[in-house]
Amino acid sequence: MKKIAVLVIIIAVTAALFYTLKSKQELFQIDEKNIESIEIVEQDTTLKNNEIIENNDEISKKSIEVPLYPATVKVSLNKKSIESNNKDRVNFTVEVFDQYDEKMQNVSINDIELYINNKKITGDSFKTSEKGEYSVYAKYKSIYSNQVGFIAIQKGLFKDKNLEKEIRKVLGKPNEEITIEDLKKIPVLTIEYKKIKQLDGIEYMTELKELKLTGNEIVDVSPLSKLKKLEKLWLDENKIRIVDPLLSLENIHYLELGNNEIRNIKPLSNMLKIKKLYLYDNQISDIRAIVNLNELIEFYIWDNPLEKSSDNIFRYFEKKSCKVYK
Repeated sequence: MKKIAVLVIIIAVTAALFYTLKSKQELFQIDEKNIESIEIVEQDTTLKNNEIIENNDEISKKSIEVPLYPATVKVSLNKKSIESNNKDRVNFTVEVFDQYDEKMQNVSINDIELYINNKKITGDSFKTSEKGEYSVYAKYKSIYSNQVGFIAIQKGLFKDKNLEKEIRKVLGKPNEEITIEDLKKIPVLTIEYKKIKQLDGIEYMTELKELKLTGNEIVDVSPLSKLKKLEKLWLDENKIRIVDPLLSLENIHYLELGNNEIRNIKPLSNMLKIKKLYLYDNQISDIRAIVNLNELIEFYIWDNPLEKSSDNIFRYFEKKSCKVYK
């Protein structure tokens, strides 16, 4: 009886390719003619000779290439097992899937290298030489599409429908697709008491300087870690316990975190520009982490189970003309 060797299909590397959009003039330059603006189109629409072409017409070599959103490259084999006594030829395919695990069309993978059992191969197939397990994986630098539609943020980027609804109001786009360029135009955003629970999607608003999210139901603030230009941030009256993602926000000078469930404030020690800090009504006992905040002029810390040693820190700040409200 012939033995069977199982081919192990390994999903190749996941591309952490975040969408970095250049200026419109640079991105849409074709034959030295610049497109001043463009409407969001469907994903099966292409750009050809400065004109929008429908129905999947042949794509011109002059068409633009647009970097994709985070995508996954998957390598699959046409056989799951082979007879070990034969030198079978096995074909494989390389496909690209979006963040929703939907197969993407009309994409190209730049500088791709395919490997079988750590040996680089060429072509779209390989010949087995001995029994055993075979693994397939790919290395590549980037994934591109020549479809204009990928400029638009895919539906479902905002997991929280209340957040999406409020951002649409700000943009004046109740039904249209929202682009990353749209989000980058917002310097100030206020969304209070709207029962927002998730902040996914807000990380694209990289030009935000003031963000007010008072009175929501937020637990995870991880998406805020990308908003490096933030100067004022209101997160009071939420359900936040962990503030570690705020560590990267070095330009913050006003931070409102009152009425949450915070215990550890050590990550805030990196906010050296902070002038006003609101931490009232939390579960904080140790405030030593804020001693190095030399710019602090107002500190609100009442209704916390503070250690007795906190009195020494209060006196230290008061000597530096920092008002402490405890």
